[in-house]
Amino acid sequence: MAIDQIRAKSTSTMQAVVINRYGGTEVLELTSFPIPKPKLGEILVRIHAASINPLDYKIRSGQLKIFTGKKFPRILGCDFAGEIVDIGSTKTELEVGTRVFGMLNGFKGGAYAEYVSVPVEWLTQIPSKLSYEEASAIPVAARAAKKALRSFVGQTKQQSVLLNGASGGVGTFAVQLARLAGATVTAVCSRDAFNLVEQLGVYRVLDYKDTDFTKIGERYDLVFDIVGNRSFCACAPVLNPGGIYITTAPSVGGIVAQVFAQPLTGKRAEILDISPDGADLMQIASLINENYLRPIVAKVFTLAEAAAAHAYGQSQHPHGKIILQM
Repeated sequence: MAIDQIRAKSTSTMQAVVINRYGGTEVLELTSFPIPKPKLGEILVRIHAASINPLDYKIRSGQLKIFTGKKFPRILGCDFAGEIVDIGSTKTELEVGTRVFGMLNGFKGGAYAEYVSVPVEWLTQIPSKLSYEEASAIPVAARAAKKALRSFVGQTKQQSVLLNGASGGVGTFAVQLARLAGATVTAVCSRDAFNLVEQLGVYRVLDYKDTDFTKIGERYDLVFDIVGNRSFCACAPVLNPGGIYITTAPSVGGIVAQVFAQPLTGKRAEILDISPDGADLMQIASLINENYLRPIVAKVFTLAEAAAAHAYGQSQHPHGKIILQM
């Protein structure tokens, strides 16, 4: 849609998936919603694809209502890829028509929609080799993996890394980044994902149904609990001295471990948290352009199929990211 048409539609509506209450997949509704108006420093993006994150399930179900409150309607989603349709008076080198991708604040959402108005510093250009669907799979997953593995990037000493949940969106990026850093990677996932993670370069693969990685006598410099189902206390015995346990799942026990683990055990615990950052995405885009990284897309749904996409993601343990196509 041309820029003059967008401006002419500034009082019109777009299609968006919203929730008006917390609950199961049935609360996801496709409806008309006002097209956002860019504020100073923001850019209007026509979204072509958005990816789904576990955070979306938790917000939808009300598990995180202490953070999200009871304000409805709410548009979910924080990963998106699209094209710039209006830059208004914002100072930027980006132009109308530029393909961009970015990440929104996860608790506020807004990506399950045809348009989003976003601060320019949250955006970066899509690598030319990628589709919108592939680009939308990057932001949260790749940035989470990059932050978790930042201790290893650039080190010459070989490190041992265990990834619990290696075949999902974060996990597939974590495998690639760990290998890029020269680490020896042990992947924990379902047996039907073995072929995928082996192709990405793991040293060893464990089937979580058959093997408890805390009981086999192996030790690691980093345990990255992507699934969020193993505590620091469970993983501490398999960490090397000075080792790090990182999880994506906040909990009271995790917060306590984050404060007291190192002084008590000499091992660190960290709860992963990321915020929008276009500069970080630019670094990830460079790695993709240089063929060091690639996003993995599990399945693509239309925006109208958001409920089915959530159901699939929660029941099938997809390999890679689930995408909503606008």
